Amino acid sequence: MTRFEPRALLDHFGRSLRAIAAPAACGYAVVALFLSVYAVARTRWPQLPDNTILALAALLAAPLALAFLWPRLAGFKAFGFEVSLAQATVHLEAEIVAAITTEQYFSGKQALIDRLTDLIVRPETEVIEVNLRGAQATPGQRGYWWSTRLYLLAALIDDFSRVQTVAFVENDAERRFIGMVRPSDIRSALATISPILETTYRGIRQNQLAALPRDAISPIVTSWAASKFQKNGKVLGEADFTDRVNKEVLSEWLTRTGKHLRNDSIDWDGVVDSRVIRSLVLEYDSPHVALLRSGRLDRLVNRLELAVRIVDRMAAG
Repeated sequence: MTRFEPRALLDHFGRSLRAIAAPAACGYAVVALFLSVYAVARTRWPQLPDNTILALAALLAAPLALAFLWPRLAGFKAFGFEVSLAQATVHLEAEIVAAITTEQYFSGKQALIDRLTDLIVRPETEVIEVNLRGAQATPGQRGYWWSTRLYLLAALIDDFSRVQTVAFVENDAERRFIGMVRPSDIRSALATISPILETTYRGIRQNQLAALPRDAISPIVTSWAASKFQKNGKVLGEADFTDRVNKEVLSEWLTRTGKHLRNDSIDWDGVVDSRVIRSLVLEYDSPHVALLRSGRLDRLVNRLELAVRIVDRMAAG
């Protein structure tokens, strides 16, 4: 007859509890974060639909879940699938840049404005790349960004698009990575330096409140180019009012408003491996991370979307 040993049973039960305690705690932590984000979002933005809030909560909880699960993976390949790092960046084409920078008026440029509008209102656009071109921007050269037009682009993106990030590069085709910033931060910085920009834009914008985004952008752009700006007591046309933008002045303007260019980036050789995936998901807190080849912007990755895809695949087995 087998004797009943309460102590042995308790020891076995204790070992079982210890074995599941850590995974259970991790799971509860992920659930707690998910519910907390959901509750805050529901309270702060009650007008948002449930599926939007659920997606936001999932995006923020996914990296934590992956952080807990990663040590249990023997390796990324053992996980059993390849992750495609899709190109999220949308480049501003050279013709569009010329049309919205050094063209004082937009007569005959409607086709280019329409292409700019398509770029801004396209729902899948997450990132817009702005090439500041040469390191030194001189008034006699075409194609460099006017501060007034950079403000206009940022304001249009902020008002009419889902774009989360503006990525800055320089040196034309070399596309040397400078950094990333939210469109609203660019808008705020330039409006702080020149408050007349925001005042002028709002005056134009209020006449377009009832228009659909696609219908509103073109008249805003055209009206903007014909606007007058006050500077040192003088009323000036845009070409005489504006400053030229390079990375130094852009960084200075952002700093004045407590913002900065984010430089979250990884040097890579084009090979997706566990080091790259782990860095992308766990080592940064920006929505996007740049993948660079010798300082040149190769692509930008939505790290939260990547985390969700990995966790979804884990859950699917």
